[in-house]
Amino acid sequence: MTKHRTLDGYVGYSMTTERELEAILARIPTRGYVLEIGTHHGASVAYWAARRPTAVFVSVDRTTNTSNWQRNRRANMALLVGDSSLVLPVLRPALFDLVFVDAGHNYLDCTFDLQGAVDLLAPDGVFAVHDYGAPKYPGVKTATGRFCEAAKFVVVEQVDWTAFLRRAV
Repeated sequence: MTKHRTLDGYVGYSMTTERELEAILARIPTRGYVLEIGTHHGASVAYWAARRPTAVFVSVDRTTNTSNWQRNRRANMALLVGDSSLVLPVLRPALFDLVFVDAGHNYLDCTFDLQGAVDLLAPDGVFAVHDYGAPKYPGVKTATGRFCEAAKFVVVEQVDWTAFLRRAV
């Protein structure tokens, strides 16, 4: 399991590995739209936003302590504070090229976030699900597997604890 680690130049910490950060970055189009469900300190999304300055990043988190996120904020980042069950339904369908799911680390929360975001994903978009296969969070892998079966998605790659999902063809 990845330990809390700081990213140079960012406040707070990130649970994503360098390999995960880069694999996700590689899937973000230059002028793409990214939805991050579960942001905490915002270090990971700020890392991507700094490297894709013409892309738009929308983070959703129920935290009310946003001071670190605000300090990490880049001009192309927005934070929507609230439970994903309330926030996701008001977002524009089929907009996001990548949806990063990293909020509740249990079966029910992961299931809801995947189901709640599926209509927000662009037709050729990608889900990146963090903590997939992590021993500490077995519900994430179970929820992802069941979602893939029901919604006709497939895991196309796994980098450390992040699974990348695409619609099955």
